Amino acid sequence: MKNLILVLPIFLIATSCLTIIPDRFQNPVHYLGETFPPTEQVDVFYNFGDVEKEFKVIGKISNDAGATYSIEKAKEKMIALAKEKGGDAIIFLNLDVESIELDRRIAIAAEVLRYKDE
Repeated sequence: MKNLILVLPIFLIATSCLTIIPDRFQNPVHYLGETFPPTEQVDVFYNFGDVEKEFKVIGKISNDAGATYSIEKAKEKMIALAKEKGGDAIIFLNLDVESIELDRRIAIAAEVLRYKDE
């Protein structure tokens, strides 16, 4: 019992220093552009030459490079934002990874496309 009394304060102090970051603050993404009614599906491309339909660029998406913990999580959020803004497709343009000691900063840039009426 005495051991518990000694260990408990140390445990409480150590765990009070932990910070839990809500998911909405991890991998934040930003949009600049036009907005249309949301779409159900977004085609994903990595090169403009792969887009076979005629399109218009309706916006740009980027993430906060200093706050990226996962490339895949940032990609998922960018695709979800493209759907929300009414995009038919998203094209990922840049992926920059910078490592500084134990910190890894990832910058991702994409453009949101809307297909022209056929």
